[in-house]
Amino acid sequence: MWRPADDIYQVGCLYAALLQGSADSAVTARHVKTLKCSPDAKSIIQRSIGDRRKRFADSREMLAGLERIQPRTTVAGRVSTLQGKRVVFTGVFTVLRAEAKRLLKRAGGIVENGVGRTTDVVVVGEQSPHWKAEKKGQKLLDVDHEREQGHLIAVIKERKFLAMVGTKKSRS
Repeated sequence: MWRPADDIYQVGCLYAALLQGSADSAVTARHVKTLKCSPDAKSIIQRSIGDRRKRFADSREMLAGLERIQPRTTVAGRVSTLQGKRVVFTGVFTVLRAEAKRLLKRAGGIVENGVGRTTDVVVVGEQSPHWKAEKKGQKLLDVDHEREQGHLIAVIKERKFLAMVGTKKSRS
């Protein structure tokens, strides 16, 4: 059954074709990553061509997303403790991911593998080569989606996380 989200997919493909100047190839996450446009534009396209359930619900929602584009859409949140917080890690870290998870658990936090309605904090490392929209991987795109639904998620850098869990590596 055709839904408005399927129209959004087509609009996302059209947007990518217009930015590229050609519609010679299918639009994929890998393709979007190579487009010569802003990270915000890539984020909109990724959201449009991604999983149907995570796409903009309709053209009004997509337009609202386009209108909200600001120079910096991922902002740091105020987090004073990780005790009882549900935390997701994304990006490349200076410590092993397993070590980061161990440190979080020691601080009383709860590890989550993906961003969802229960997520409180996302810890961002350095940019991964696998990120879909230049400065955003799927987890940060999911943060945008959750924020649009009214669920505020704090986004902090690895350095702040390491300082909060009391490790000396926080200077790196």
